[in-house]
Parts: sequence; structure tokens; C-alpha cells
Amino acid sequence: MFEWYQNAQKCYVYLSDVKSGPGYELAFKKSGWFKRGWTLQELLAPQKVEFFSSDKIDKKKLGSKASLITQIHEITEIPELALHGEPLSQFPPAERLRWAKNPKTSVEEDEAYCLLGIFGVFMPLIYGEGSQHAKARLKNEYHSLHLTQPQRVYLHDGGNLSNRLLHRDQVDSSKTEISIGLTDMWEKMGFGRNIRTRANASSSNCLLTIDSWPDTVLFRAGITLLALSQDNRDFQGAWSNSFPGEWPRSTIKFPSPFEKPPRVLVWLSGFDAGDTQNLRIDATVADIRSESFQLHVTPWDASKLYFASATWIAYRADLKGVASGTIATLSYRSNTKIVASDDGIVKFEKPFPRAPKVAIAVNRLDYSVHRDLCFRAYVDNVTADGFQWKMSHEFNAVCFGRTSGL
Repeated sequence: MFEWYQNAQKCYVYLSDVKSGPGYELAFKKSGWFKRGWTLQELLAPQKVEFFSSDKIDKKKLGSKASLITQIHEITEIPELALHGEPLSQFPPAERLRWAKNPKTSVEEDEAYCLLGIFGVFMPLIYGEGSQHAKARLKNEYHSLHLTQPQRVYLHDGGNLSNRLLHRDQVDSSKTEISIGLTDMWEKMGFGRNIRTRANASSSNCLLTIDSWPDTVLFRAGITLLALSQDNRDFQGAWSNSFPGEWPRSTIKFPSPFEKPPRVLVWLSGFDAGDTQNLRIDATVADIRSESFQLHVTPWDASKLYFASATWIAYRADLKGVASGTIATLSYRSNTKIVASDDGIVKFEKPFPRAPKVAIAVNRLDYSVHRDLCFRAYVDNVTADGFQWKMSHEFNAVCFGRTSGL
């Protein structure tokens, strides 16, 4: 229903307990319609909403969501930005929960089901499971699928990007793992090639920072972040830092073993590489078992790597509503050919019920030392059937190959 309302040109609300005429404003504020569980999506999903009175002879238009936005905000405490159409993903989950305020529904499970669209979650409706079980499933599905959009930072005057705040937002609890992958970067040729990303989650916010070493000139950087609840063992993730002595592989043990070997993907989140050789880093996984896997983050062909950090994400292989994969530019061209950009179309093995959220980050880089290090990986035109991926570099960068995981 949420998607139907989103695609509607206009929605009409008939208020059976509000009559037009003097003093209708008070009746409007006290209307039972605002206490319904399904009202939240009926208010937020459509672009245009018009309200009508219950007059028997001639029902009159009381106003629209746009004209009554101040009153609606006062009644519901929903921010006017959200009522104006700001993407709901921009509002913390805890805040969206507050908008519901003990919703009244005729069926108890609908107390959870009426919030599916608000959290961008798809799950089967099982009437008879009870309100508490439905709410627990909603919470688990949200934590499994919640991907934030890539956060990006720009520096226009050159110089180091050090302790730079990327993103600050509310999180559900301190029991949250933040997985980060590089998506966007521009470093000046002839200087150090180093970058480090960090995430610190507390009970009230999540602080993300990007650092570069003193000998690095970092003009721009960007990340994808994935927030995982530690209470949801179907989805696990963590950081792994490696130094030269630990190459070429590390054994990573899952915090909680899976029943069967899970799906695992890995993102590069930082590195310190030599500045006199081509930058060549490859992060891969192998020997995936129920309790552990092998993480390989290796340089090749004389490339020097002093330090690297990678984020890994593992999820139950049969988990519904989740998919992952790897895109390699070498699948589209030879590694000896230099091009400005690569793009392609990914088709999901099984279509989703609605367009999913897609996050992408790099796990392999192959760049010339004689030019700036500059790349960007992103997705576009996401539908229920697939999406378009794009990996490009700018300015004078020379790229031989990149791989991204999503």
C-alpha cells in the first residue's frame, strides 16, 4: 500500500468526525483519523493529500497537506521536512517510531504491519502471530536490510583530510556494528597514498571520520556504511586490520557461528601504500565455514602495502530479501586497456517485491603511480529487477582495474 500511495497523483481523506464551518480547526486536531495506525503512511507516502469534511449535503474541502502542514505537525509531531517529502531514510529509526505513538488498529498485528513502508521493509504478513512477534520480526528485518546511502565529503582547497566528520546520526543502541567501505577518493600524485576510516557508535549517535597521513594530499573521499545490530546473528560484520607480517591471509572467526557456511563479502576501508610503485590491492575471502573464513588482503606485482583495513559482512545464505555479488572491470575489458569509466547492468537472480537499497564499495584497486589516485563507484536506476553500476575516475588518473562488492 505504501508504494501505491507514493505513486498516486493525489490522495483524498474523508474525516467522518469533522464538519466544516466555524471552529472546524479544533475538530480537525481531535479527529480520530490521526490516531489510526495506517494514518502514518497515508500522510507520508503521497505527495498530495486533500482533506474533506463530513457534511451530509455538501462535503467541503478543508485544505491540503501543504496548506495544513503546520497544524498536522502540531498534531502528529512529524517534522515538516518529512511531511514535505524528505526521504524517510534521512530520519533516525527511533524518531520514526515516535511518530507512531501507540497506533490504533482493528487487528493487533497491524500495529507492526502499518510501519513496513515507513522503514522500507518487506516481510510476509502472518495474521495470528500476535503484535509482539510481528514487531520483533519488523525490527529484525529492518536491522538486516538497513543500508544508509553513501556519505561523501569534499575538500576544495587541497590539503589533508584529517579527523573530518562525515556523518552523525541517531542509532538504535550501543549494540551496533558499523561496516565501512571506500567508494570515492582523490589523492594527489607524488605524495603519500594513505587513507583510514573509522566509526564510533554510542547510545545516541554514530560518528564517522576519515584520516590521511601527514604526507598525503587528499582532496576528496567517500564511503558506504552499513549499520548492523549485534542482536541479529543472521547478519554479522566487523573490521580487520592487517600489517605486512600478517599477509597474505588471516583467519576470521564469526562472533556467533552460523548453522551453515554464510555468504561473505569484503570492502576495503583503508590502506597505507608505497608512493613509488603502482597501487595494487586485492581483498578477497576464501575457505568460508560455519564458524570462520579466510580473509586475504594482498598487494601484487611489486606494489608495497604497509597497512590495510577491510570490513567484512556475513549473512545467512538462505536469508530472504538479501543479495550480494562482485563486479570487476576486468570482466568487461583487458587489464592493459586504460579507460575513463566502466558501467553495466546487474540483474537480480530473483526480483525483489520492490526496489531494494543497494550499497557498493571497492575491494580491489589497480592504479598507476604516475597519476593522481582518483575513483568513484556508485549505483543508479535501482529497480526491483536490477540496477546500473558505474565505476569512473576523473582528472588525470590512470586505472587498469577495479572491483566492487555489493
